[in-house]
Amino acid sequence: MRVRSAPASVGFVWTDPPDSLGQARDTADPLGFRAAAVRVAHRLVPALTQSSFRARGFALVCFGLDAARRNPVLPDPEIDGAFLRFERLVVYAQCHHHPEGNLPDDVRYSGTRRAYARLHSSSDLDLNLPLLLHDDLSGGLWGAYRRPALHLGLLRPRGNRSNPAATGLSALGTELAKTVEGSGVAYPTATRKLVRDRTRWATREQAADLVPADTGTPSTHEVDVLSHTLAAYDDRREEQGKGRPFAALRAAFNADGGDLNLDHINRSTLTEGQAQALDDARALTALMMAVEKPYRKWVTGRSATLPKTVAQNSAWALVRAMGEPDLSRLLTDLDTDPTLDTVHRHHQRLAAERGREPWERDEPRLGREEMVAADFTLPTAANLFTDGVDPHRGRGA
Repeated sequence: MRVRSAPASVGFVWTDPPDSLGQARDTADPLGFRAAAVRVAHRLVPALTQSSFRARGFALVCFGLDAARRNPVLPDPEIDGAFLRFERLVVYAQCHHHPEGNLPDDVRYSGTRRAYARLHSSSDLDLNLPLLLHDDLSGGLWGAYRRPALHLGLLRPRGNRSNPAATGLSALGTELAKTVEGSGVAYPTATRKLVRDRTRWATREQAADLVPADTGTPSTHEVDVLSHTLAAYDDRREEQGKGRPFAALRAAFNADGGDLNLDHINRSTLTEGQAQALDDARALTALMMAVEKPYRKWVTGRSATLPKTVAQNSAWALVRAMGEPDLSRLLTDLDTDPTLDTVHRHHQRLAAERGREPWERDEPRLGREEMVAADFTLPTAANLFTDGVDPHRGRGA
């Protein structure tokens, strides 16, 4: 993920797809702080994830699902394939529109590396051929936006599975799908036909004709529908007595000059639940800085020590309350021996449980040296707001 808004004081890469990260989970999260940070992030910025940072991404998921489900109705086993043909068409088209090396971060989709290679080798594109080393559904557009779109009410489950065949569109999702054919985007009807009619092959020229160049800027219609979507989500939360979280975040965004920074947010602008989550996020960040930052220095051969009172850090109470087993185990060990050797043994044990090679002392490698703490999904919300999405606008305010 690459954010367009001003970056937070600490970055977050744990939930980015490996295509953009270039590093494994054990490099990004060597001590097991990830699970706790993600749980706090869900309370601070509900529904969204680090991967769902583009307004256009929500629209494309809705359009692709709508195209796969349009008459004539495809059998369920073929709906997943139809959605993937659409996604691959989008990736090929953006790579065709933007020469290699000039693809803006805002329109970079998973699978671009293979897409460029195939564009260089052939003018005929097999839309049934995967673009990712791992599963195209979970690792691509569907995996990035399905869960947030469900939480926001754009998608509806139609069964117990999480694939396109077991998912439908809500009224708002159907409306958002239509925006991709609106002014400024203009996907032609033939795009739907190609996806629906099981067409396997497309030329580079067809891809470019069927999918316009994406500038990264959503249309006014897309922004309007997503603004209504966030307002409707806030309505549901308010009925549950939980306030209006997106309206609160948008107010904080406006008050901070178009940014959402963990260090700067005024908790008084947030709902009660978000304010407590903000306190927890700051405490957890301080704990990561006290434990993981010196560990990264120490394990790569630099001089570092833990604070003598690390086991008494008040944030451990948050860890205990969450019941996070990895961090609770680390705290138990630090109570007995508050040293970096203890932290290293914890890392080695965690790596073995994950089936990863553990880090060894004095081996400086890319990704190990620098501390990357959590931003708790705040840049994701900031990016949507920068796109113009505003729950106040969605209520007609």
